[in-house]
Amino acid sequence: MPLRSSFLALCAVFAACSPLFCSAANAQTKRRGYSLASRSFTLRLNLPRVSTVRVQRAPQVRLAALPVSAAPRRVIYDAPVAKAAPNSIALGAYVWQDGQTAPGDSGAVAAWHSRAGRLPAVWLIYQSWTGWNQFPVEPARRARQLGGKLLITWEPWSGQVHDPNWSCARVAGGAYDTYIRTYARAVRNSRVPVMIRFAHEMNGDWYPWGTAYSSLSRRNNGNSPQHYVAMWRRVVDIFRQEGAHNATWVWSPNILYWNHANSLEDQNSDLRVLYPGHDYVDWIGLSVYNDASRRPWQTFSTLFDAAYHTVTRISPRPLMVAEMGVTEVGAPSGTNKAAWISQTLLNEIPTRYPRVRLVNWFCRDKTAFGEADYRFDSSPASLRAFRVAVNSPLYRGQLAGR
Repeated sequence: MPLRSSFLALCAVFAACSPLFCSAANAQTKRRGYSLASRSFTLRLNLPRVSTVRVQRAPQVRLAALPVSAAPRRVIYDAPVAKAAPNSIALGAYVWQDGQTAPGDSGAVAAWHSRAGRLPAVWLIYQSWTGWNQFPVEPARRARQLGGKLLITWEPWSGQVHDPNWSCARVAGGAYDTYIRTYARAVRNSRVPVMIRFAHEMNGDWYPWGTAYSSLSRRNNGNSPQHYVAMWRRVVDIFRQEGAHNATWVWSPNILYWNHANSLEDQNSDLRVLYPGHDYVDWIGLSVYNDASRRPWQTFSTLFDAAYHTVTRISPRPLMVAEMGVTEVGAPSGTNKAAWISQTLLNEIPTRYPRVRLVNWFCRDKTAFGEADYRFDSSPASLRAFRVAVNSPLYRGQLAGR
C-alpha cells in the first residue's frame, strides 16, 4: 500500500509539471494557428506486481475570449491565419466565362474544371461598394462545397478613378461606416470562411485609393500612405467589433510601379508605410502580369523579384500571387506563352520564392478593354502547359484554417 501511494504521488508530480516543460520548450510560440508541440518521455519503474492504477489527467485550462464591444484603433488580434500545407502551393482562379463568374455560376465552374482538369483551392471574385455590393453568401458557400474558399477583391469605388468621394481619407473618416458594418454582419452571420483582399494595388494610380504620385508633388486623388493605413484599420476594426472573425485580410500591392513622377525609390519607401501592421494583415499578395501587348516581354522573376524581396522584408505573413496572367503576343524569338507558363509555375515560383503559398490565375480575355487575353487556354500549347503544371504535386496545396 505505501508503494502504490508513492507511485500515485510521483504521477501527480509529472502531470502537474508537464505543462511547464512544454512551455519552456516552446518559448518561441508561433503566432496564429500553430499549436504547441510537447515532448514525449518514458518513465520506467521496477515495481512489484500490483493491481491496475488509473491516473486522471490534469484538466486543461482554456482561455475564454473576451467580447469586444468597441475595438480601439490598434487591436491585438490572435485568430489563426489560413495557411497552405507545407511544401505545397495552393492554386486559385478568377474565372469569367461568357458573362458568368465562378464559383457562383455553375457553367463557369464546369468550364474551368473541364479545361484545367481540376478545381482550384481558392475562387477569386471582384466586388465594388456600389451596385452589386452585398456580401455574396451563396458564392462563399458554393466555394466551400467545392472544397475551396472564396477570395473577395473588395473595391471601395463606383468606377471613377479620381473620384474624391472615394478617397482614403473619406473612408477613414467614417463616410461609409454603415455599409461596412452591414457587410461585416453578413460575413459573420454566414459562418463561412472568407478571404478579403481590400483596396488592392494601392501603390498604383488606377484606383481612387491609389497613393502613387501623379505629378512631382501630388499623389493620386489626394491620398497618402497614412490615409490608406487609417482606412484599412478602420475597416478591419469594424469587422472585429461586429464579430466577423471568419474574415481573413489580404494586403495586396501591385509589383513595384513607377511613372514619370513616381520612382522605384518612392515605391520601396511607400510600401513600408502603406503596410497596416502585422495585427491587421493575415496574407500579403502581389499582382503580376506579363502583358507584352503593351510592354516589353519579361520573365516572371524579372517582374516579381524586387517586389517579393521588399514585401517579405516588411511582413512575415504568407504570400500569394494574387493575380497572374501572360499574353500570347509579344514574345521574343525562342519563347512563347506556353514556355512562360511552364517556366514560371514549375521552376521559378517553387525554387526561387519559398514564401509563395498560393497562386491565382486571372482567367479572362480583356482585349476588349485595351488589355490582353490572359486565359490559360488561349492556345492549345498554353492549355497543355498549364494542365501539366497545375496537376503536378507542386500545386496540391490546400488552405487550412477556419
